[in-house]
Amino acid sequence: MEKRALQDFLEDLCFGAGRLTLKARESLSGLKINAKRDKDYVTETDVAAEEYITSRIKAEFPEHSILGEEMGLTEGSGERWIIDPIDGTNSFMHGLPFYCISVAFERDGEVQLGGVYAPVLDEFFIGIKGAGAFLNDKKISVSSTKDIGMSMAVTGFACLREGKTEYGLRLFNNVVPNVRDIRRHGSAAIDTCYLAAGRFDLYWENFLNIYDLAAAKLILEEAGGILTDFSGTEENLYSEVAASNNRLHSKVLELLNK
Repeated sequence: MEKRALQDFLEDLCFGAGRLTLKARESLSGLKINAKRDKDYVTETDVAAEEYITSRIKAEFPEHSILGEEMGLTEGSGERWIIDPIDGTNSFMHGLPFYCISVAFERDGEVQLGGVYAPVLDEFFIGIKGAGAFLNDKKISVSSTKDIGMSMAVTGFACLREGKTEYGLRLFNNVVPNVRDIRRHGSAAIDTCYLAAGRFDLYWENFLNIYDLAAAKLILEEAGGILTDFSGTEENLYSEVAASNNRLHSKVLELLNK
């Protein structure tokens, strides 16, 4: 399948799963919820959305590998799909709009396409390796902010799920006094895409997984941003995530390593 057709297929996957979640939002009070572990939940809609995406990939590309948050790894070829069926499950459960479907297509270890769709907000972000990043078909780029004191930051607290609150508190106290303001949405993929679109200037978080950010990382990079671990490399991705508009990255790393 040529790249444009692959792009259309990925977009259709995201929109199809998004429609499924919107339908489920009509009856959240009856939603079946299971605990993976303390403070980490999965709903029947997470599972249904991943089954929908996975079944369509298997039908179109039976030889491809698939890595999904809920169903794990299905081994196949060097072409792999990385799926987070609902990034921001807690927001979804509580009827909030800040959740998304995240799908990345990887070839031989390098992500070629990444799509992130926030269905309630009707925002579809896509990154195309070597061709840029787009929001609802309009090209996006990171902010031009150079002064950390004028920056808008965003973070998340996956550390709560991991029972490691000291990470979140220490880093929060390091960063927040040095920025203009901060927000928190509960979806790593949305936060990173908002950084790509220039809505934020920097982002950090601990204890994430590849399916949280595989698509959004490409979108950010194609928009001119950067995402690393706290050392400025990718050695400890995704246990450490530091992202910025690139202009602020050295300062962000300095604050996170205080």
